[in-house]
Amino acid sequence: MLSLIRKKAEAFQYADASLKKDRAVVLAAINQKGEMLEYVDDEVKKDKDVVLQAVRNSGRALSFADESLKNDKDVALAALMQDHWAFSAVGDSLKKDKKFMLTCMQKTGELEYVDASLKKDKDIVLAAVKSSGNGMGDSFKHADPIFKKDVEIVKAAVSKNGYSLEYVDSAMKKDKDIVLAAVTKHGAALQFANDLLKNDKDVVLAAVKQSSQALEYASPRLKKDKEIVLAAIQLYPAALAYADDLLKKDKAIILAAVKQDGYTLKYADISLRNNKEVVLAAVKTTGEAIQFASSPLKKDREIVLAAVKQSGDALYYADKKFLADRDVVLYAIKNMDMAPTVSPMSNHPINLIGKPLKQDRELVLRSVMTRGSLLGDVGKAFRNDRQIVRMAIRDTYSLAEDWESSDGMTPENVIRFASPELRKDKQIILEAIKTDANDKKGYY
Repeated sequence: MLSLIRKKAEAFQYADASLKKDRAVVLAAINQKGEMLEYVDDEVKKDKDVVLQAVRNSGRALSFADESLKNDKDVALAALMQDHWAFSAVGDSLKKDKKFMLTCMQKTGELEYVDASLKKDKDIVLAAVKSSGNGMGDSFKHADPIFKKDVEIVKAAVSKNGYSLEYVDSAMKKDKDIVLAAVTKHGAALQFANDLLKNDKDVVLAAVKQSSQALEYASPRLKKDKEIVLAAIQLYPAALAYADDLLKKDKAIILAAVKQDGYTLKYADISLRNNKEVVLAAVKTTGEAIQFASSPLKKDREIVLAAVKQSGDALYYADKKFLADRDVVLYAIKNMDMAPTVSPMSNHPINLIGKPLKQDRELVLRSVMTRGSLLGDVGKAFRNDRQIVRMAIRDTYSLAEDWESSDGMTPENVIRFASPELRKDKQIILEAIKTDANDKKGYY
């Protein structure tokens, strides 16, 4: 049983009651998983050394300790240092002990489970907010209301966690220094500021430089401010979505966005989605951005070529005439993203092009090199082409360990698409079985 527990701690819960008193067995279990303290004999749950070992492994194991040890400072602090959520299991007497709680607040900042009387203690609250993490202001949230107007505590809270601004007194949400401190830490905290400060350029500029999401909460006037919008999209181009429609007609703004993320073309005014310079910049960054171009530009060969050179999937959004353009199709095949969730088989160029190009050997070869399972979609002549079949097998092998990328195909599955003649070929069959495809260079 001991050797089993050392490998799988959960086995301990099914052990005989006599073993749940056995120190060696108990230690083996809790060393693997602290929560196994739940199944330990009640007398052993009073053993400080055992419980200390359990909570050092998993702080939440404190909830299974004897009540006497839940009020032991060494045990409780060890549990809290391992997992702040252990606070809920700390004994009531310790939750009222200011000295102990001050130490805890300095280390964890978890104010929620502190006794209500200590939530009114400035030393405790100040220590908590100075140690608060990067969540949504939870520590300050649990402070007594009297401190939500206290400048020292509020400033400390928002400087550590900008989202604490949500819980400050409404009058302080008008204080520029307080709000600046908050948005400098977390720009999106702008959402909790007074509307007057959402219209203050200094505040909003500081916010968008920290988080582009902040632009969403700026005043309508500042969403028209070019400097602010540029600052936001330099950090995160998709912030363009929150800009005023007037700036979505501004070529410089749109170019700044699409040169970082072509998808932001979708936020541009239709006039700029019909601008060749803008669209070309977008598709060079993100080929699929061609889907947001105007119809005339989806017919522009220069733009389509640039798009498929960046991503083969762009061909799906280009004008259908390019399905007959060999150069465009070849670049598309070479640059396909072959994860099926991105490039469904039905969207692969080999399944979209007309019969003339489907007879092009290079296109077929390149196709099976990017997805071996496409061997099932090509003409019979190519299924009897030794090089094409071998490349299909090797590509499928290289993806077989990734089920999503391989369409569930394995080399032994894809071989079924080969011609009857090649399925009789000993070398081909052995390759399907034994392939070690780390390199395809020898088959180009």
